[in-house]
Amino acid sequence: MTEKISKAITLSRFPLIFLVIVLHSYFAEIDYSQYPVFSNITCLLSFVVTRVAVPLFFAISGYLFFNKVETMNLKLYKSKLKKRVKSLLVPYILWNILFVLAYFFIIKFQLVPVHTDGKTVYDYSLTDFLWSLYNTKISAGVETPFYGIVYGTGSPIAYHMWFVRDLMVASILSPIIYFLVSNRVARFIYLPVIIMVWAYAIPFLGDVGYYLSSVTFFSLGAWANVNKINIEKIESCNRILVIYVLAVGIELYLYNTKSLSSLYHNVTILLGLLALVSILLRLSGKVSVPKMLSDSTFFVYGGHLMFILLTVKLLQRYIPHNEGYLIIAYLCAPIMVYTFLVGCWVVLKRIFPRLAEWLNGGR
Repeated sequence: MTEKISKAITLSRFPLIFLVIVLHSYFAEIDYSQYPVFSNITCLLSFVVTRVAVPLFFAISGYLFFNKVETMNLKLYKSKLKKRVKSLLVPYILWNILFVLAYFFIIKFQLVPVHTDGKTVYDYSLTDFLWSLYNTKISAGVETPFYGIVYGTGSPIAYHMWFVRDLMVASILSPIIYFLVSNRVARFIYLPVIIMVWAYAIPFLGDVGYYLSSVTFFSLGAWANVNKINIEKIESCNRILVIYVLAVGIELYLYNTKSLSSLYHNVTILLGLLALVSILLRLSGKVSVPKMLSDSTFFVYGGHLMFILLTVKLLQRYIPHNEGYLIIAYLCAPIMVYTFLVGCWVVLKRIFPRLAEWLNGGR
């Protein structure tokens, strides 16, 4: 990994986590047909541009997982997994437990409506609580444990933590992925095939195929590193930026005409991934992000969903429903939540530094 790529990865942490917060800032209880400008802004940000963030996070994780790996053996595999116990498993469990406690509080005081699959945390048995750390559909009895584990269609009680769960699954599968991206024959077949399967199989805004998303983009990053692909060449590719802008414009048109297909949406994500990498490489070494923002990325990710959902629900309930107010509220919500969580991380780090470290994945 070159210094330029290393700086680009460090630089990516702040914009990517902010894009994830914007992705979840969608005002679900608004009749968008009455507010065309607000509708287009929301579509552009929450449904198009921000959809690049999670795939790129997976790709970066795959790239870093296999950095300086010349061959995959059992000793290295155990070492990699051991490191991810601290960086992924521990914060994953802690954030899910915090969300369980938060749901007790929210439901008890009826702060906002909570949508469930038929059960709330007050109805959970001990077994249900344990399953909720992996897949709430199993806890609710909607899916069998076998189906929920094998297909990964549900999510843990901290919904957004499906990313960490599936990143751990990809890490467990890393020896298989390494073989497929490094084998002289398989490396030319595996990546195109799995990307095509992902593009066709993942429905637009669907709640299925999480494992497929994680493995696909984790494999993309792994393939680039293991095969020593010169990623820096993307920096000078102006065409990809132009093509992506055009693709986004077409997607907005298709969205407004109710003719947007999941395949076109996924192709736009792939173009956006290349475009964002190009932008990050261009800015690498020229733009710096305050260390506080980079260091708190995982903590912000862990806590953002509960606070952005609460913020959005309260804004929808209390602000006047006209286009101007809705646009301002929508744009301000992620900024407020991000600022609040960074502040929480700074305070927690000073008062309970060990807890802050655990929640931040040891970072």
